[in-house]
Amino acid sequence: MKLIYTLMLASFALVACEDQGPLERAGEEVDEAFEDIQTDGETLGNSLDDAIDEARDSIEEVGDEVSN
Repeated sequence: MKLIYTLMLASFALVACEDQGPLERAGEEVDEAFEDIQTDGETLGNSLDDAIDEARDSIEEVGDEVSN
């Protein structure tokens, strides 16, 4: 779905006229904001995955120490 959305944005950008009105500029700013939010969300998701992996590793280490 992300690929389709990106391709649509790229195709609209290619056919856009050079003289942009206020609505076109506002639309581009909204698109850029959406892309920034999407990127930040992916970064947050990766950070959460890393934190969960570290917590899992720590719990396994504690479990190994307790069983020995």
